[in-house]
Amino acid sequence: MRTTPAVIAASMLLCVLVATAVRPLPAAERVTVTVLATTDMHGFIYPHDYFTGRPATRGLAAAATLIRQVRAETPNVLLVDGGDTIQGSTLAGVYQTAFRAGRSTSPEPMMLAMNAIGYDAMTLGNHEFNYGLGNLTAARNVARFPWLSANTYTGSAIPPFAPFLVRTVAGVKIAIIGVTTAAVPEWEKPEQITGLSWMSPEDGVAAALEQLAAERPDVTIVVAHGGRVWARNRAGDRHLQAGACFLFTLPKGQPPAIKESG
Repeated sequence: MRTTPAVIAASMLLCVLVATAVRPLPAAERVTVTVLATTDMHGFIYPHDYFTGRPATRGLAAAATLIRQVRAETPNVLLVDGGDTIQGSTLAGVYQTAFRAGRSTSPEPMMLAMNAIGYDAMTLGNHEFNYGLGNLTAARNVARFPWLSANTYTGSAIPPFAPFLVRTVAGVKIAIIGVTTAAVPEWEKPEQITGLSWMSPEDGVAAALEQLAAERPDVTIVVAHGGRVWARNRAGDRHLQAGACFLFTLPKGQPPAIKESG
């Protein structure tokens, strides 16, 4: 989504989702899986506000402390990121500019930090394209976790993004689908995204669900990176709204209706 100071200030929020297996299980067999999510980290590693020059409760270093605490309390944890990760801070700007100009060959710092923390997946955000496909690909190659986007078509420009990740945690088979705002062409310079195109997030989720049918996951989670997004199940009895990162579970056999309004 578009970066504003308010969005950057919210980048340290951790969304916690508790998921249990969909199949009815006896109480003795029931397990809880905790899904932690960061989003819109925008290149912040240190808990420092570069705009004010003061300490701030943001950045991957601060998030790592909270993540470590949760992992100490429960063994069944998945960790995902909602995108807009490699652009935004002074650190990210200096690094990305130097890398694109050929003045640096160092690995992308956010990916190094996320590898050390142990992320399971990341959804592609629109700001990942701000420095071009070369910088994006270099950062993606550093990551030891998949970048997900079920609705981004890459053609022959770059390797395709995985639409989903399937992990079994404590016997619960969990699918994580990533979708990206389809407004990227409206916001990004054309030369930064040559050869790429986007279907709607809803169509991306629907296509991923078709591919997932054979996997038969117990729980399906969508990590959507968008602007203003709302979603509900087909029965119309759920309505959720969020800014950049949107996590929701899908009941078996019920793809969501997703509408992106900007």
